[in-house]
Amino acid sequence: MPQTVAQALGVRGQPDRPLLETLSDHLGSKNMLLVMDNCEHLVEAVVGMVNTLLDSCPGLRVLAASRETLNAAGEVNWVVPSLSVPAAAKRRTRPTS
Repeated sequence: MPQTVAQALGVRGQPDRPLLETLSDHLGSKNMLLVMDNCEHLVEAVVGMVNTLLDSCPGLRVLAASRETLNAAGEVNWVVPSLSVPAAAKRRTRPTS
């Protein structure tokens, strides 16, 4: 997980230093919203990373989309219903040339 976030933020790893520590320093006191999707695939890794970053980065907020509750510290859950798909008969079709 830290590698993916670091790459998205343009943060480069440093020799002999954990990447999560480098990310924490980079984010430091910045005000930032980190948006993560499909977290249900790596719940434990996401929670570990998020808890570490939130502990060391007071201006960081995380929006994590997941089909499973992450049970992270301070987590607030909102259930979002699935989007409906219009019936095939009601869909707009393009005229063919």
